[in-house]
Amino acid sequence: MDYTPKFKNETYLLYNPFDGDMDVDIRNQETRIVKVRQTHECAAYDLFGMPLHHSINPGDLAFYEHALVDGEWGQSWCCLECMDRFLIENAGLEPDKEEK
Repeated sequence: MDYTPKFKNETYLLYNPFDGDMDVDIRNQETRIVKVRQTHECAAYDLFGMPLHHSINPGDLAFYEHALVDGEWGQSWCCLECMDRFLIENAGLEPDKEEK
């Protein structure tokens, strides 16, 4: 992993980029920071709502969520570089100054 996260894991888990104004039934939602074991597509979207289409590679850290959405299990990954952009640009947070 070449990217150095700008926030502590606890900060990432406080802000879920997949939450929104959707009218869906979400149950058994779990989020955590994981080191991915296989390649996954990053589910981040740019500020205009268009997919960024890039991969998260094995060994990289990612925000992971799985949940029962409208009766079907789903899961998503977001790389920490995109999470940092989300937290800085959308949530207005300043990067952590302390050691991780």
